[in-house]
Amino acid sequence: MKIKIKNIRGDSTMAYVKKTGSKWQYTISCTVEGKTALIKKSGFRSKEEAQAEASMHEAQIQEQYGENFIINEVSKPKNISPKKVLNEKEYKQLYDELINNLDNGLGYYVLLLNLTSGIRYSEAVALTFQDFDFNNNTINIYKTLCPAGKILPIRSLSGRRAITIDKIVMSRFKELFKRIESNNKDLIFYYPKNKSKIVSKQVINSLLKDVLLNLNIEPVNTNNLRYTHASILLAKGLPIQFVSARLGHENIDSTTKILQNHSK
Repeated sequence: MKIKIKNIRGDSTMAYVKKTGSKWQYTISCTVEGKTALIKKSGFRSKEEAQAEASMHEAQIQEQYGENFIINEVSKPKNISPKKVLNEKEYKQLYDELINNLDNGLGYYVLLLNLTSGIRYSEAVALTFQDFDFNNNTINIYKTLCPAGKILPIRSLSGRRAITIDKIVMSRFKELFKRIESNNKDLIFYYPKNKSKIVSKQVINSLLKDVLLNLNIEPVNTNNLRYTHASILLAKGLPIQFVSARLGHENIDSTTKILQNHSK
């Protein structure tokens, strides 16, 4: 059997190199004695470092197996949809990271609410101090930030709801309220430099991306945290009716359709 090498890209290695989190990974596809295998290794600090070791690894395999070795072209996977929800392990990692970094800014509180309540970014930033009921560990959702930058009542009855929040998260907000400065809009996530006077979604998504990359987790956006929360609840055996009401959907069909789309 002759050694067959395809390298139409002109690289020094046939490996497919990609960034995973803050590190780089290489994948080598090869056929050894008629059997195809994928060899992966991650943890490299740069693309060049990953390519160099991949090339060396290919040479070692080729020397070991000689003519019984075929190296295959490895191209970038096509039509791979971006990640849409976090799994339970990633959820726990992100939860712990947010809890431990709350002193670093209000953005961490926004993300913590998105993750643990399933509310939308627009609902989270519309919250006022009076919306938190610390006696019953609930928050009242009845306002939303509109595209024009105004905070208005939620139109649908299903969107207006009270959501139970875990005691740890509520205790962190109770501590926050003791030291946060008041403002004329009574908003929790008040940011005077913005036209809307609220921490922007772009800033929150950027923060989320940085946090997830530091955890070596493929980034998602704040809307994905909402459906991560829902998928975790369903995995724990909570009924779809409960999850649908928590998300503020009008019916369970909407919830089912959206969650199916996010689980693909």
